[in-house]
Amino acid sequence: MKRSGITLLELLVAMAILGILLAVLSVFFSSNLRITNRQIAAADAGLAVRLSLLRLNDIVAQSAYIYPAEQSLTINGTALSTGASLLAVLVPEDTTYCPDAGTQTYCGFAYSIEDRAPYAAILGAGNATTGLALIEWQVSGISWPRDTLPTTTWNSATPGILADSADPLRSDLASAAQLTLALQQSDFDENAFTYTANVTNIASALIQSVSSNLVVRYNRNPPVEVERTNYVFSRAIPRAAQSNPE
Repeated sequence: MKRSGITLLELLVAMAILGILLAVLSVFFSSNLRITNRQIAAADAGLAVRLSLLRLNDIVAQSAYIYPAEQSLTINGTALSTGASLLAVLVPEDTTYCPDAGTQTYCGFAYSIEDRAPYAAILGAGNATTGLALIEWQVSGISWPRDTLPTTTWNSATPGILADSADPLRSDLASAAQLTLALQQSDFDENAFTYTANVTNIASALIQSVSSNLVVRYNRNPPVEVERTNYVFSRAIPRAAQSNPE
C-alpha cells in the first residue's frame, strides 16, 4: 500500500531546518539593518557638520565685530561666556544676512553649544545624542554708537538649530581667533594690510580670522562621529565702532 503525506519525524526535521534558515536570515537582516542605520547616522552627522560650518563661516566673513573670548554675553536673560562654546559676531545692516532696515544698525549672530532639551519638540527625544545641540541665536536692530564697544545684552533673540548632537569636549567654536590691536580705524591700512599696534586700547582690537572646530556625535555602539575644522577670514577691521554702510 502506497503511503501518502509526511510523518511526524519528517515534519519536525523540516521545521528544524526552516528554523535554522530563519535564524540565519534574521542575523543577516539584523546586521544589515545596523550597518544601514550607522551609515545613515554618519551621513546625517557629516551633513550637519558641513552645513553648520558653511553658514557659521559665511556669517563670520561678513561680520564687522567679533566678540573676544571670555566676554559675558547675555542672550534673552541668560548669561553666556564667549569662547569654545560660544562665538558671537555683529553683521552690518544691508548685507546678505542682515536686511536693510534703514536704521544703520547691526544684526547679532551667536553660536552656542547648549542643552537640546528645550528643542526636543522639534528635534525629537534624541536618545542617541549627546544631549547638547549647536544653536544659532539671531537678533536685529543692535545699535552701536561710534567709539564705543557694542552692547553685551541681546534681547528678543531668536534661536535656530544647526546640529542636534554636538560634542562639547572636542568642539571649539573659536579655537584660533587671531586678534591684534589697533588704536583706531585710521591705523589700519587696507591696501598694505598692516596696522599700528597699540596694546593699551583693547576697544580697538583687530580680529583677522577665526578657526572653528565642530564634532557631531551620536552615542551608538560603536559611536558615530564626524569632525571638521574650518578656517575663515573676517573683514580684518578694528573692533572699534565702524560707521554702518549707507
